Amino acid sequence: MRHDIAMATVWVSSTSADVDVDEDRPGDHWQRVGVIDTSAQRDFYTYIQQYIGVRKTTKGKPEFYLSGDPESAWVQQVKENVGAQLPFWILINPYGSGQIHYSSGSIKYLLGADKATLVHSLVPRAPEPHPGLLVTPVALAVKLKRRAGDLFTPCRTR
Repeated sequence: MRHDIAMATVWVSSTSADVDVDEDRPGDHWQRVGVIDTSAQRDFYTYIQQYIGVRKTTKGKPEFYLSGDPESAWVQQVKENVGAQLPFWILINPYGSGQIHYSSGSIKYLLGADKATLVHSLVPRAPEPHPGLLVTPVALAVKLKRRAGDLFTPCRTR
C-alpha cells in the first residue's frame, strides 16, 4: 500500500471513541485499517481540509472509499459482510503515516462526530487502484454521520 502525503491514515474502533493523542497510536482499542487516497477522493478530502483550517467550503457528501489494508483483520471481516457490519468509530490522521512534529494544541486526529457505517457502494464508483501497487487495497465504501452539525471532533495534542 502507498503511504505518502496524499494519504490520510484511517483507524476504527467498535468499542470506544476515546483517543490518546500523546502516544504513537491512538489507543489499544483502535485498529489501523487503511488509508484515504486523497488524490482519488478529492471531494471528501475537502472535509478534512476544512477541519485542519486550509479550506472554508466542502464538496459532495461526507463519504469516501477506504483503501483498506487487505492484511487488516477488520478489513478481512467486513469485506465479506458489508451490510451486516455494525456502525463503528472512525479516526483519521489527516497527515498520513509520516513522522510529524506536533506542537502543543495542533490537530493530530479527526474523530468522527458520530459512528460511521459501511455501505455496498457510493456514487461515483470506487477508484481503480494504482497499477504499480505491490498490494492491492480493498475498496470499502464509508459514510459518516454528523452530530450537532459537526462531522468531526478534532483531537489536539496537549
